[in-house]
Amino acid sequence: MSLEQASILRQYKRRFILFDNEKIAQKQAEDLANWLAAFPGHTEVITGIKSDPGELSQGKADRIMRELQLGRYDE
Repeated sequence: MSLEQASILRQYKRRFILFDNEKIAQKQAEDLANWLAAFPGHTEVITGIKSDPGELSQGKADRIMRELQLGRYDE
């Protein structure tokens, strides 16, 4: 994730981070969450997803969003 992308995330009130399940990716997710903690809003790292987030089916992604109580275009 680039600094430019992280800067975009800081504008949202609710932020969810979902990276690969590998140890290094989870460390990067925690680092990003720690950086975002300095900005107003709430950041949560989502864990426990067994597959690569980029390979989730639309149905699985929609289920995760429902569980997080997000609409498809919710900010």
